[in-house]
Amino acid sequence: MSNSIIERSSKTSSKSLAKNSLNIAHLKKPRLTIAAALIGLILELLTGLFNPSAAWAAPIPGDTRNNTSPTSGQIINQSASFYRAGLISSNLNTSSYAPAGIPMVRLGSEQIQPPAWSGDWANFGMFSSEILRLNEPFTRLKADWQVVQPEGTRLEIDLRASQDGQNWTLWEVLDENGTTASFDPSRAYLYAQYRVRMFSDTAEATPYFQGIKLEANRRDLNNLSRPGALNMMANADKASDNPPPTYKVYATREGLVGYTTANGHKIQPNDRFVSLPSWTVLNDKGKSDYQVRITAPNGKSAVAPVWDTGPWNFKDNYWHNPRSQFKDIAVGVPQAEKAFFGKHNGGKNESGKPIYNPSGIDIGDGTFWQDLGLKGDFGGQVDVSFIWEGSVPDPATISEAKASDVSSGTASISWKTSQPTSGWVEYGFDTNYGFNSPLDNTMTTSRSVFLQDLVPNKTYNYRVHGKDVYGTETISDNLTFTTASAVVTKLSGWQKDKGVGVNISSKFDAVTIAGGRANNSLWNDNPKFDFISGASTLPDSVSASGGLDLDFAPTCDEKNQNCAYGFGSGYKGYVQFTNKAGDSLSIGIIHDLAISPGDITFMVEGNVGGQAIFRYAPADSLDPTRAYHLHMVWKDGQIYLTFDFNGRSQYAFNAEGLTISFVGAGRAKDDIVAFNFRNIGFSFGAVERHIVTE
Repeated sequence: MSNSIIERSSKTSSKSLAKNSLNIAHLKKPRLTIAAALIGLILELLTGLFNPSAAWAAPIPGDTRNNTSPTSGQIINQSASFYRAGLISSNLNTSSYAPAGIPMVRLGSEQIQPPAWSGDWANFGMFSSEILRLNEPFTRLKADWQVVQPEGTRLEIDLRASQDGQNWTLWEVLDENGTTASFDPSRAYLYAQYRVRMFSDTAEATPYFQGIKLEANRRDLNNLSRPGALNMMANADKASDNPPPTYKVYATREGLVGYTTANGHKIQPNDRFVSLPSWTVLNDKGKSDYQVRITAPNGKSAVAPVWDTGPWNFKDNYWHNPRSQFKDIAVGVPQAEKAFFGKHNGGKNESGKPIYNPSGIDIGDGTFWQDLGLKGDFGGQVDVSFIWEGSVPDPATISEAKASDVSSGTASISWKTSQPTSGWVEYGFDTNYGFNSPLDNTMTTSRSVFLQDLVPNKTYNYRVHGKDVYGTETISDNLTFTTASAVVTKLSGWQKDKGVGVNISSKFDAVTIAGGRANNSLWNDNPKFDFISGASTLPDSVSASGGLDLDFAPTCDEKNQNCAYGFGSGYKGYVQFTNKAGDSLSIGIIHDLAISPGDITFMVEGNVGGQAIFRYAPADSLDPTRAYHLHMVWKDGQIYLTFDFNGRSQYAFNAEGLTISFVGAGRAKDDIVAFNFRNIGFSFGAVERHIVTE
């Protein structure tokens, strides 16, 4: 209903930020001493010359949150204070730093050189964030980072996404601030992780990382692509119905015992790992998210993780479709191979250095010699399977589905799932159901849905639904619950318009308001309200939280024909909430020449906290010959209403000292009112006193 009702009534002076978009791998730059770097940094910070990206405000120190709203993306802000708290998953040669009390991360003192293919850098370090859980599925992540970047330094961010927190996409390498990483748009992801890589061309210089903002979109779980294989890691020791791609690649032995790999692993004799020429599949130290299976010409096979970058390139993910560079080369063929045999790029790598062999993979000595039985340093062509292509996992399972706190008009439905899903409840009077709770797209394994629009003393059939991030829908078996009988309370009738009478049933579960307007006034200019008649609850009989069900019904002739809610220039019937502060909210049906001139429509009118409310559904949208159901719940300073089992809306309202009235009115003299309020029943603990018993 809420969707259909309409209302009436100075650029920074630091070169470091601009350098984010420059490729400085082979440029010689002025070298800073430690003292010069510190003085320049502190002066910038203290004099306000350092400005973060204009796209975002600096994160609150230590603030890590996932903020969402219907009109904005999902936001995660992290300042560098999270690093000092140890909230990272891996670290290579970076350390915490806090000049003038401002937390930052800088390069450490180990003086690690990155892979030669990445440029002429003297020092290198990187760290990875913890795994970050988003509230809702996403397919894009925009990264804005806050960094001070002196001459001769560089900082890059990698982003990746996962559907289950275990199997990951390739790392997306961002070398420019404010860039968006886009993952497969036909799928949905729930987890994210970022990695910060730092470089400097002297041992003394360093970039300074201060914080990051990640903004994710929202992805509807409908219409997801479900191919046989997804970008995720399969169990390397199992045969798959959807085997990952396998390519013939020239292989060389890594060697370099005692050296440090790109992820910080110190190479041991007979080590077991591989190196591939791209940052996009580099595992954190000790991790195995990205693995390959290698099969030698002799038939021997081995699985090994990717712990280094190279040989020859560091942006050539030749196994991935589409590959990030060298798109003129077929997927599965390393650029080094084309350069060596076909003089691609003049026989040079991506940085312009000569290539001396066609290798597309380096293999650790233990894997190369012992596991695969290869000889010497050059292994010829081997079959390499890239295992981060695998099968879709089984759908989520539902357990512990049950109904609780069932009253005459409300019920709570709760359940659990074996993996995060969205959720909603389908319910109705039989197994055709007919009603659905609103979709909750928050991904969780435990959920409770509050149903508010139930009919008293009815048996409901229901089943719960959920979709995982693969788009697979899971549905429970049919279950039932029975609502309690409604309670009624005494009502007191009153008649301000002498022509419109009020009749209250003996059980106080029905009120009829009928007759012709006799008082000579209009309802929109009458401060005495002498155009209304009705019935109200007795003082202090309704609690500050509760529920109310009723039906609006027209008056019909003795053959139950010629039904109408009234005749003339205007009429309305409504339920009115009034509190001790004098606020009022009127919810019901109206015919008015200016609002709904042909027939009737739904209305909400009132005055709450001095704010006038006039809201109406589209004109003439209701059938004047049929009945309509209204359900209301009031609690925690809000009134929630559902009209005719359709859309829900809510209004702020303090229910302290609440009185509820059932009101009918004609617009002008001689207008006829013919409203019936039927099946009036209170629920949810609404009635405190004056409960009517049989």
